[in-house]
Amino acid sequence: RLGAVVVSDACEAADQHHTLARLSLARVVCVPVELGNRFFGLLYLADGGAFRTPLEPVAALVRSVAAVAALALANMERLRVNAQLEAEQRAMFDGTMHALIATIDAKDPYTRGHSARVADFAHLLASHAGMNEVDAGRARLCGLVHDIGKIGVSEDVLRKPGKLSDEEFQQIAAHPVIGHDILRGIPQMSDILCGVMHHHERFGGGGYPHGISGERIPLLGRLISIADALDAMTTNRTYRSARPMSAALE
Repeated sequence: RLGAVVVSDACEAADQHHTLARLSLARVVCVPVELGNRFFGLLYLADGGAFRTPLEPVAALVRSVAAVAALALANMERLRVNAQLEAEQRAMFDGTMHALIATIDAKDPYTRGHSARVADFAHLLASHAGMNEVDAGRARLCGLVHDIGKIGVSEDVLRKPGKLSDEEFQQIAAHPVIGHDILRGIPQMSDILCGVMHHHERFGGGGYPHGISGERIPLLGRLISIADALDAMTTNRTYRSARPMSAALE
C-alpha cells in the first residue's frame, strides 16, 4: 500500500510506518533535517499517487530543502545564543559601571546620586537637541561615568566645605584625566571619552583640564557640562543650599 518510500534511519520505527499506512499515502519521502551532529527534526513530502514524477529527483529536492532548513535553523540558534551572550555581557558591564559609581557616591555623601541625575539630564538634553537615540544613549552613559576619576581624589578634598587650596584644586582638576585613563581601555567607552575628559571645560574658556573654549570643546563635553552644572545648582552642597529648578534654568 505504501509503494515506494524513501526513509532515513530515524523514520524506520514500526509506529512511523503504521502512521503512514493509516494516511493511505502512495509515496513518502522523509529526510532528516541535520547539520553536522545537530539533528533538528524530519522533513516529509508525501502524495496519494496522483503525481507520476520519478521518486529520486523528488527525494533529491527534499534533501536540498532539508539542508537549507538545517542551515537556517542553525543560524537562528546561533543568533539566539549570541543575543543571550550579549545580554549577559551588557548586564555585567552595567553592573560594573554602577558598582564604580556607587564607590564614588560612597566617597562623598553630598553628591550621592549625582552621576545618575547627570545621566538623566544629559539624555534629556540630547533628546531635546535632536540627537538620535543612539547618541542620546551615549550622552546618558557619559553622564553616568563622567566623574569616575574622582576615585583618585582624596575624600578630604571632595568633602571639604571651604575654599580649596591650589594643591587641592589641582587634585580636583585632575579627575577628568584620571577618568579618561580609567575608561580608555574599555571598548564600549571609546565614543564617550571626549565627554569625560572635557566636561569641566568652559565655553568662554578658563575651564580644566586643558582650558579650551568654544567649539573646540567636543559637543558631548559641552552637553555633560550643562547637565553637571544643572544638577550642581539644584542639589545641596557643603558650601551652599540647593536652588529651585526654575532658578537654575534661568
